[in-house]
Amino acid sequence: MVKHKKIVRRPIIGLLLIIAFAIAINVYLNFKPAFTGAAINFYQNYIPQDIRSEYPSSFGAFEDQREYRIDPKMTLIDLQNGKTDILTQVLATPEISSPLDSGSSFLWNFSDHRKVADIVWNQTWGDDSKDWSIFSMYFIADCQDHLDGFSIGNFEYFKPTNSQEGNGYSDRSVLLNPLYGIVDTGSGTSYPRPLFGWMKIELESLKVTADDALHIAEENGGRKARLSVNNQCTIFLNYSPNYKFNVWHVSISHNNELPNIFEINIDPYTAKYKIIETGK
Repeated sequence: MVKHKKIVRRPIIGLLLIIAFAIAINVYLNFKPAFTGAAINFYQNYIPQDIRSEYPSSFGAFEDQREYRIDPKMTLIDLQNGKTDILTQVLATPEISSPLDSGSSFLWNFSDHRKVADIVWNQTWGDDSKDWSIFSMYFIADCQDHLDGFSIGNFEYFKPTNSQEGNGYSDRSVLLNPLYGIVDTGSGTSYPRPLFGWMKIELESLKVTADDALHIAEENGGRKARLSVNNQCTIFLNYSPNYKFNVWHVSISHNNELPNIFEINIDPYTAKYKIIETGK
């Protein structure tokens, strides 16, 4: 377990915080048809149009979208045995998905999500992912007493490009949902390069993984928050430095409503944390 220091609590309320949470909600919308119209309106109302056009903010913006099926019960075992042919591409318009087994929870830890994302990358695009940088990461889990992983994970990547229109970035995304046995990929979208460029996540330099952040949050108010609503809640983790949110932001939402019942920011390099007053 990563050692961490507690620092003074301070309320942080602002548009950037709203944007970061809204983006995590937008990822979750892909797999939770029961999400209310209010949540959709929240995304549309609080992410400014200029952010949507200049930064990745919606999976639906990708020009090339592909969907695959996986067997989450066997995927990790197959990878351990050296088998990498784990994807079956969905060529026809898929029906609305449902959990593969309502009595089970397919939770993958941070390392599992990374391994599968690498395989998905190779089988989808075939080029070297080392030429790309990580723009952001999101992870989602339903509240429960034993938090050992995530049912949804997302990695967003970018790469500098040059064209007649000027310097810019190409964007790709791998979205994993083992609970539903679904993998989605997106590519073919370009964005202009801002004056100081995009910040990248130095994955190998992280001292606090998503697993660590989840446990830090759990130990410092998260457990109390989720038990206060009898685990009828969802946990969102996101790390998106380009939205001036260069921390692991962990939030717990009850019935997908705002304000959240718990929020905490965790420095991914020092493990220092700051609990955010949510108003609940």
